[in-house]
Amino acid sequence: MDRKEKILEILLQSKDPVTTIEISKKLDVSSRTIRSDLNQIESLVLANGCRLMKKPHVGIWIEGSQENKNKLFLQSSMDMSSMQAYSKEYRISGILAQILLSNSRVYPQYFAETFYVSRSTIDKDLLEVEKWLSQHNLTLVRKENQGLYIDGNEKDIRNAISNLAGQLNRKNVPFMEVVHKHSNENEEKIKNLVTKWSQDNHIHLNEVNINNLTFHILIMMIRIHQQKTYLTDREFDSEQLKSLRNAEIDKLIELLEQNLHENIPEDERYYLVMHITGMLLERSDFISNPVFDDLKELAQKIAAEFIGNLEKIIPLGFAESENFKQSLFYHLLPTIYRLKYGLNLYNPLLNEIKMNYTSSFSIASIINSSFKKYLNVTAGEEEIAFIAIHISVVVESKTRHVTVAIVCPMGVGVSQLLRVKLQDNFPDVQFINVSYTDRERLEQADVVLYTSNDFKTNKPSLKVNPLLLDADVQRTQKLIQNFEISGKNNFSYQTIIYEREKVDKITVLQDLSNRLRMSGCVTSDFLDGVLKREKMGSTEVGNGIVLTHGFHEHVIKTQFAFCKCKYPILWNQEQVDFIVMLAIEKKDAKDVMKMNWLYKMLIDKKVIDEISNCEDEKSIYEILTRESHK
Repeated sequence: MDRKEKILEILLQSKDPVTTIEISKKLDVSSRTIRSDLNQIESLVLANGCRLMKKPHVGIWIEGSQENKNKLFLQSSMDMSSMQAYSKEYRISGILAQILLSNSRVYPQYFAETFYVSRSTIDKDLLEVEKWLSQHNLTLVRKENQGLYIDGNEKDIRNAISNLAGQLNRKNVPFMEVVHKHSNENEEKIKNLVTKWSQDNHIHLNEVNINNLTFHILIMMIRIHQQKTYLTDREFDSEQLKSLRNAEIDKLIELLEQNLHENIPEDERYYLVMHITGMLLERSDFISNPVFDDLKELAQKIAAEFIGNLEKIIPLGFAESENFKQSLFYHLLPTIYRLKYGLNLYNPLLNEIKMNYTSSFSIASIINSSFKKYLNVTAGEEEIAFIAIHISVVVESKTRHVTVAIVCPMGVGVSQLLRVKLQDNFPDVQFINVSYTDRERLEQADVVLYTSNDFKTNKPSLKVNPLLLDADVQRTQKLIQNFEISGKNNFSYQTIIYEREKVDKITVLQDLSNRLRMSGCVTSDFLDGVLKREKMGSTEVGNGIVLTHGFHEHVIKTQFAFCKCKYPILWNQEQVDFIVMLAIEKKDAKDVMKMNWLYKMLIDKKVIDEISNCEDEKSIYEILTRESHK
């Protein structure tokens, strides 16, 4: 039975709402996979007169008459790939893709027959299509007996295609499946060429940039075949473009022409240069070119104004954080460049960032007031999400407090006195009185102080005298300090990756370095240091583990990144599936306490086996958190 059929069966048989977590456990897949399946299941549910109801913190259920539910159950064994055709949202996306990618005019009746709906339904859909296109400076031309076509310039058409791709991918509808219906271009072949070029020329594009460049080359090749050539924006100085047409970029164009058997016109070469320039602006050596002086000045202005606005909302000392200012400046350079020249970014982490950093994402949106002021444009969610990451790092570091549980069975009076004395000695620490049996409150604490010999806990803990002697104060201070410099501050959810696809060594190193860079922990040169370290000698440490690192001078803040691979990788001489990347500040290099828990964990086969069985980032994060507190 197909997985989607099983999900339908679970929903139809359940009398109460079911959560995605409950379904994922039953089917042994991730909640994200279940949510993706539900998007397709919903169209079949609608087609059979029922509704798929979703309510946060309650669950999912199917609403409809018993007759329609029975009909739905009987049809659930049909070809699941046809489900999406019933969805209005999918129809509109399909119509847009057809009109944007097709080289010939199409007729409304074609869509009615393709999506198995009436002509009047398609006419209503076309009103939505017109509205969508108008937001991208395009016009849908509808002339009787002449079909449908788009009126607008090539730049806006390509930007619209890019926006549609991001829109569909955010809803778990792979855009490339739509593209393949209209083109024979091989996306994987283009991606391999881009990756090879990046590696051979030591450019080291991260995965986000490789995917973006692959996408834009793919669309460029489709439009070239359709004889729709991109015209260089007059706003962009041709002399500047020529000055940036360095040997590496010419090599990419040559590689594409040889392998894709297509001559790339001059304007299209400039189109590629513009995209690649936006990616290379993350490199400190690249932006030393005087061509970018005005861009750097603008980035400084926008960064300063944005930080000032942030302080009005959250007074957490953003202006005093040099790390935040530096990482924001380097991120804004390519962002401003893309916004200025209308170049779109696809951010594969968008949904995760919006879900895990909701507050930071909302706050980051205020930067659009500065973009509007200086560039007369606003940034999309893809750009805002990366800025949200920078904010979340600062907010997390500023708002983090150690919580200490006090377990004292000698009466309320003694417990309160002990708490008052502790609070006097440690005013920045939160102390809570907890009874022996209150395990739920104990779990909320970071460390535990207790007064009785028969108390046991897995958390960092210390026995103290109920009267809190001077020696107890010193030992408590050491316990809290050890906790503060432990792994809790040295890794975060956003620097953990569970890689579900087959990847190579370079891709993993790029992804981990990119996560560290997006977290504001390393500079753009960090990856070069990691690659140099890999050439110096073997980094495999046994048990399928790699322990690698970069150089101190490229580290802004000590942080660890982790990648668990579903499919093992041949690293140098060994097959590995767990990669640990260390970014260590020079001042922390001799501080064993910062890494002691990590080294102990890496030689604990039981823990490593536990991580090997994980199939999502959250499970890995929970294990690492547990081990870092030991």
